[in-house]
Amino acid sequence: MLVIGLFASGAATALAQEDAEAEKPTIRQLLNDLSHKEKAEAAVEQLIKRGDEAKAQLQGEVIEGGDLTRRGWAIVALGEIGGDGVDDLFKKVHEDGQQPMLVRTWCAAARVSLVDSTDELTELAPLVQQFPAVGRPLGMRLVEKLGEGEGASAEGLLAVSLQVTQLQSALAPAILATGADSLTKAMATAKDQNVRRQAAGYLGTLAQQGSKEDVAKAVVKQYTFDPMAKDVPWKDGPLFLPGIQWDKENAKAVVGDLIKWHLWCDINDKTAEQNQIHNNIRSLGLANAAGYQSPGFQNVGTVQWLQTWGKAFGKDELQAILEEQKVADNAKYAAALKGL
Repeated sequence: MLVIGLFASGAATALAQEDAEAEKPTIRQLLNDLSHKEKAEAAVEQLIKRGDEAKAQLQGEVIEGGDLTRRGWAIVALGEIGGDGVDDLFKKVHEDGQQPMLVRTWCAAARVSLVDSTDELTELAPLVQQFPAVGRPLGMRLVEKLGEGEGASAEGLLAVSLQVTQLQSALAPAILATGADSLTKAMATAKDQNVRRQAAGYLGTLAQQGSKEDVAKAVVKQYTFDPMAKDVPWKDGPLFLPGIQWDKENAKAVVGDLIKWHLWCDINDKTAEQNQIHNNIRSLGLANAAGYQSPGFQNVGTVQWLQTWGKAFGKDELQAILEEQKVADNAKYAAALKGL
C-alpha cells in the first residue's frame, strides 16, 4: 500500500508539473504583453527569470521590433539579463543611424546600466554628446560609485564634468582627490584640450589647498626633458602650466626643462610646440620665481632663450644643455655662449 501511495503521489506531482508547464506563457506571448501597459512590468519580470531562454528573442526585438513600446521594455529586460554579447548589441544599435533616435538613446542608457566600475562609466562619457539624456544617469551612477570608494582617473572625471555640467560641483571633490600626479597627467596628455585646461585649473585649486609642493613637483616630473624622446610630453594638444605661486627651485627646474624642449623642437622643426613653450615661459610670475629676465611680449627664438638662461644661471649650465643635445659645436646654438 505504501508503494502504491508513493507511486500515486509521484504521478500526481508529475501531472501538476505538466499542467504548470502547459500554463506557462511562451516567450513570444510575454513579448506581446510588453505592448500592453497593464501587463508590461509583469512580463519583464518573467522574461528576466527565463534568462538565457529569452535572450535570443529579446535581441531580435531590440534590433528590429516594430512596436516602440515593446522594444523599450525588451531593452530593459535584456539589460537586466546581461551576459555575453549584450553590450555589443546595444552598442551596435545606438551606433546605427537608421534606427529610431529613441531606441538608440535607450540602448545607450542600457549600456550605462550594464557597467559596474568608475573606469567603465567614464569611458562611456562621450555618449552624452550624442545622447544628452544619458548624462544624468551616467553622472549619478559615477557619483554613487565614487561614494563607495571606487577610484577613477582625473581625465575621466573631468570629461564627465564637462559633458554633464549639472554634476560639476558634485564631482569636484572626487576630481581633487585624484591628486597632483593624475591631474598633471590629464593636463599634459588628455585628448580633449578643455580637459587639459580644466586640469590646470584644478591643480591651481589643489595648490591653494596646501599641496603646492606636490603640484609643482608633479609638473616638473611631467615635463622633464628626455633627449631620446620621439615627441614632446604634451603632444597632440596645448601646453598648460598651472597658475600657482612657484618656488625658486621648482620654477627653475620646469622652465629649464622647457628651454631644453625649445631647443629640441628647434632641432626637430616643431615650430608650433616652440610657440607653446614661449607663451608659457615668458610668464613674469615664472621668470621672477626662477630668476631670469622675461622677454615680455617680444617674440624671441631658441638662441635668445638660451642666452637668457645663460645670463641667469651661467655659462657652464648653458654649455651642459648644448652638450646634452650634441649641438655644442653647432655655430647657431654655440653663439648663445658668447658674452657669458
